[in-house]
Amino acid sequence: MKKMILALALIASVTATAADRTWVLSGTTLANILIANNVAPSVGASSTSSKQIILLQAGVNMGQYELGPIFTFRNEDDGTTVTKTSGLGAYGKYNFVDNTTGVTIVPFAKLQLDSATVKTGANSTNNVSYLLAGGATFYPFNDIVGIDGQLAYKNAKESTATLDTTVSGFALSTGFNLYF
Repeated sequence: MKKMILALALIASVTATAADRTWVLSGTTLANILIANNVAPSVGASSTSSKQIILLQAGVNMGQYELGPIFTFRNEDDGTTVTKTSGLGAYGKYNFVDNTTGVTIVPFAKLQLDSATVKTGANSTNNVSYLLAGGATFYPFNDIVGIDGQLAYKNAKESTATLDTTVSGFALSTGFNLYF
C-alpha cells in the first residue's frame, strides 16, 4: 500500500501543471511518512524491531525566503526497549535566487531550531538543537517537485536529570520538496 501511494504521488507530481510555489511540504519527510519502515531483522529467530519516523516540515515560500514549523515523532522498539521522541521546531531558508516557477536551480542557506523530548522506559531526555546548512534545490521534472542536497552542521544539547551532553557534527543529505 505504501509503495502504491508513493508511486501515485510521484506520477501526480511529474504530470502536474506548474504551481506558483507558495507552499512547501518537505519531501524528505513525505518520503518518511509514505515509506516509514517496520524492520524485522534476521539476526536471530526471536529478534524483532520496529521503527516509525514522521518528520513533518511545512512552510511558506516567499521567493527569497522560506519559513515554517517542524513536527517530529519517532517510535523505536528493539524488542526489549521502546524509545519515543516528540519534538517541535522551526526553520528558515534564504534562497540566493528567487524560488519561483521557471527557475531550475535554487541555492540556499538554512537555519533550523528545534526541541525534542526522548522517553526510554522511565528515563527522559530533553534535546535542544540547531542546524546550519547550505545547499541547493533542483527541479528536474517540473516546478512542483524539488530535490534538495545540503551540507549541514548540527549541534544538539541533551539534558537528563543528572547529565548534560553536547553532540555535534556535519552531515550530507538529500531529500524531496513538494511545492504547490
